[in-house]
Amino acid sequence: MRSMRELKGRIRSIVKIRDVTRAMKTASAGKYRKAVALLADGRLYVRRIEEAAARLGCSEPAHPAAAPRGGKPLLVLISSDRGLCGGFNTALFRTAEAFVARKGLANPVFFAVGRKADDWCRRSRRPLAASLVNVTADLTEERIREAEDMILRMFDSGSASEVHLLYNEFRSLMDRRPSCAALFPAAPLPAAGRARLPAPRCLPGPASVRDYLLPRCARARIRLALLESNAAEQAARMTTMDSATRNADDLLDALKLDYQKARQLGITRELADLTTGAEAMK
Repeated sequence: MRSMRELKGRIRSIVKIRDVTRAMKTASAGKYRKAVALLADGRLYVRRIEEAAARLGCSEPAHPAAAPRGGKPLLVLISSDRGLCGGFNTALFRTAEAFVARKGLANPVFFAVGRKADDWCRRSRRPLAASLVNVTADLTEERIREAEDMILRMFDSGSASEVHLLYNEFRSLMDRRPSCAALFPAAPLPAAGRARLPAPRCLPGPASVRDYLLPRCARARIRLALLESNAAEQAARMTTMDSATRNADDLLDALKLDYQKARQLGITRELADLTTGAEAMK
């Protein structure tokens, strides 16, 4: 059995770790509520803008954004900038490897959004076109626009033949799963909105409005992927820290029980020594 001094040191260490994990859980809970609210607004915005684009025929094959181009396939990998979020990033990287193998993409390049994605691409020697770190740690409007501009610039320059978004989709607090979405060539838009309402009259013309609307539809999809990943990350970190706190409590209970056993054993030994000494003096 370990000594009482060693057990005291272990108990102090576990208490400090528990305090840290509990504080991180509380901080993630506040960020989680904010991220879910932003995600709800983002989903509604994407749904509305896609319905408007579908009514204008923005997903027609003749449109430049729907036609394949030269260059290499570009995979936008959206991860977290920090750890301590369970298997959030590991599941995403496995999905990225499976996606490349399943699609049979020839010489794909990666655009890493998040420090963990950048580290994974460099560690696994994946071709890295660009990286953008410290985005998900502080998801501001400026950082979102920076990511949007970089992705659209790569496609407009002709260096990317197609663009796919790989991120963690948020479904609930306990349900987060990696997702792959095609950004370019433009994925088919929902036809429900176009079927309900006739095509609107556009000035100066439908083609000009499509050229204006389609880049904003792409930006909305990129923004939604970042919001999905942010909400999923906060949920993963909150549940991970909650599990770590409960494990620390269980470990503390076990250590305190061992400490009490060691203390009682020491008292028993002292009483035994006193009794033995008293008997020897008779």
